[in-house]
Amino acid sequence: MTLSQIAIEKTTKLVEFLADVTAAVERDPVCDILEDPDAPDPVIWLDALPRGVQWMASPSDDVIMRLRPSRPPAEPAPPELLHEWIDMDSVGGFAGSVPRLLDAHGRSEDSRGAPPGRIVRAFDAWLEQWQAWSDEAQRLHAVGRLYEQLERAAKTMEQQDDEYEFVLGIGLLRWTAPDGTRFRRHLMAEGVVARLDRATAEVSVSMGTGRRRIEDREILGDQELFRSERGRYRRQEIIDGDIPWLALLPPIVSLIEECLDTAVHQEEHPAVTCDELPSFPVVSLSPALLVRRRSRALLAEAYQHIREALRQPDAQVPVALAQLVVDTEPAQRNRWLRNQGAVNGDVLGSDPLFPKATNDEQMHVIELLRTETGVVVQGPPGTGKTHTIANLVSALLARGQRVLVTSQNDQALRELREKVPVSLRDLCVLMTDGRNAATEVGFGLDALSHLTAYADTEELTKQVEALRGERHELRSRSAYLNHRIQQLREVEYIGHDPVVPWFSRELYRGSLGQIARQVKGNAVRFPR
Repeated sequence: MTLSQIAIEKTTKLVEFLADVTAAVERDPVCDILEDPDAPDPVIWLDALPRGVQWMASPSDDVIMRLRPSRPPAEPAPPELLHEWIDMDSVGGFAGSVPRLLDAHGRSEDSRGAPPGRIVRAFDAWLEQWQAWSDEAQRLHAVGRLYEQLERAAKTMEQQDDEYEFVLGIGLLRWTAPDGTRFRRHLMAEGVVARLDRATAEVSVSMGTGRRRIEDREILGDQELFRSERGRYRRQEIIDGDIPWLALLPPIVSLIEECLDTAVHQEEHPAVTCDELPSFPVVSLSPALLVRRRSRALLAEAYQHIREALRQPDAQVPVALAQLVVDTEPAQRNRWLRNQGAVNGDVLGSDPLFPKATNDEQMHVIELLRTETGVVVQGPPGTGKTHTIANLVSALLARGQRVLVTSQNDQALRELREKVPVSLRDLCVLMTDGRNAATEVGFGLDALSHLTAYADTEELTKQVEALRGERHELRSRSAYLNHRIQQLREVEYIGHDPVVPWFSRELYRGSLGQIARQVKGNAVRFPR
């Protein structure tokens, strides 16, 4: 068996192991989103938003909701003449009971009888103001709770988006299956992006990359009544079709009807939080925002596709994976890459263009990349990993290369993009941004078209030559200054014989610094 065959065989076993492990994690899905112990926050039902807060299913700018913190108005105080006629203990917040006017029956120790007409009129006027305040205060309190949930979601995704995902769910299935499993979960989900503007404190929720996921197989896969293969084409139609969110309920219901060997009911306004679930499957639109543990279903599918590709007769050695399981030399890996038509060898060139400064550790990484097909760099935050990657991306783009950067953490990619020089930033397509992929690619193409249309080749050539000459002069100047610094430092280490040997053979000898310290130390003993 050749080394390439061994590499493919061992790589296939590695991928099969990863696929099995990932699939095992997904075999115990969350079936009831209201009983998910790992969810960091409650579900936000978009049909039950506080009065005055709306969400947009088809926004022009991808933002479906915006919210700012609000402060409730001050509670109106009762007039002084009512103080003896009101139960003051009940006044003090919208959560308490409605204030009432006391009389002889309400206060047994008082035998004055019914309050006077002027007291009743003053109380009615004040109570109208109080009730209006109470309604607004309750509304703003509910808005405040919603704001806190969205704020926590934004911060959770900033810090833990490799563990959690923020999604918009549509098509809620409610059902107690024959085996007793309780289902209360959305059949379709799409990632959304929560952002906190720390300058204005505004929280916004925008649509993600536009990738919808049908999760019926993940949820219902263990049910005997479920036949996944029946809905293959319907499932693909829903994913690929440009169907507005609010029109998705009928297609989702049709999909579940095809896959389940039982009748499926459609409901417009269900009691989604009711603890009792129906004995037959009920599907409703019930849009909701929720933070949940990131699904590994797509990762499991990716491993399955890789496994099938490696089993094909003409499968090529996946060098990046093979070197994890097979001992190979750089020459062998480069040979595999050449056979696959890949670029190998030193892609940075002898004089890479790095827009940012580099230290010795970062230069060591760059030197390894000249000969190795893979390099692992580890280090705590703030040690310059993103800085180094920005330099590498810039240098490769300057040489006409295409670069793909992936990360489990979306925030890391956004930070990397900010470190890339402004002149290159518009050419970087960020797939994790709130805009969908097509929009991002469009921005990149527009920037490239603008550069192509308005660039003067002859003028650019002159600028390149001028900048190359300026760079050469600066590097020469830097080399000269470093050499002078080295010379000056060497002077400090030159040892001198005693400066005044007729006075002392032991004093005032050594380096210049040592002699100066001796002179200062003996200044009291030998004053001028």
